[in-house]
Amino acid sequence: MSAEFEQLRINRTIATQTIDIEDNYWLPAFFVGAGYSTRNVTVGLRYDLLYDDNKSIYGNALMPFVRVYF
Repeated sequence: MSAEFEQLRINRTIATQTIDIEDNYWLPAFFVGAGYSTRNVTVGLRYDLLYDDNKSIYGNALMPFVRVYF
């Protein structure tokens, strides 16, 4: 089981033929997840509880993860 908080600064410009749209904002993300561990590797899925379809830079609230421990 895991929980992570992430704060992202988004700076993006969308250029079209008629106008440029600029977005500059802070985006919080709170992930909860579960994984399977074997020795020093963990593989699993995490879900963003604060996912916003209009603002998030991620394509989906559900994401896989791989962690390697040294």
